[in-house]
Amino acid sequence: WGQYNAASNFFAIGTDSLRMATEFCATNGLECFVSIRVNDQHDGRSRPGSLSALYPQFKIDHPECLMGNLEKGPASDGLYDGYAGWSCVNFEHEIVRKRMKEFVRELVTNYDIDGVEYDFNRHFMLFRSVAVGGVATADEVGKMTQLMRDLRSITEEVGKKKNRPIVIAMRMPDSADYDLVAGADIETWFKEKLVDIWIGGGYFLLNQPDVSVALAHRYG
Repeated sequence: WGQYNAASNFFAIGTDSLRMATEFCATNGLECFVSIRVNDQHDGRSRPGSLSALYPQFKIDHPECLMGNLEKGPASDGLYDGYAGWSCVNFEHEIVRKRMKEFVRELVTNYDIDGVEYDFNRHFMLFRSVAVGGVATADEVGKMTQLMRDLRSITEEVGKKKNRPIVIAMRMPDSADYDLVAGADIETWFKEKLVDIWIGGGYFLLNQPDVSVALAHRYG
């Protein structure tokens, strides 16, 4: 898998799947959210001389921004290096955070969407310090919070120009303590109204649902 990416073929014939989805939603009275995987490791089965079709140019140009490296070679299962996929990006680097902001601005500017979902669960790894078994530092936590502020500023700016709100949803593990260790201070994000909808949980659950409900409702 990962050896063929049909997206370029669709673009070549003028087919934009996201635009098709937004047009369908508009025609049928539905709201449309675009989901962005904040990190992804499905290109991690690449090998020297044989990159996965999913492997983006950004990672070719900036190997220093990854959790591991292609030349060293992945671990025995072909995917993991430490506690993260080696091909995940490290948000310690400003250029990674800048790239995320570019994605969001492009999507909310060029497409008729009602909201953006940041899917942290696929895959929840933000910093190399955590990927090698440590805990996110205060500086790293601060960088992620500032990124979320910047992303909110972008959607607010574009939403005002379009005279409509752009709602922010977030898919994140259902424990504020767990998230903070990894670098995501979600309680501060909630306090500052950087997120409108929280989808708690994913591959696993750390709390009973009522804990997540109480946390979300505490911040409106």
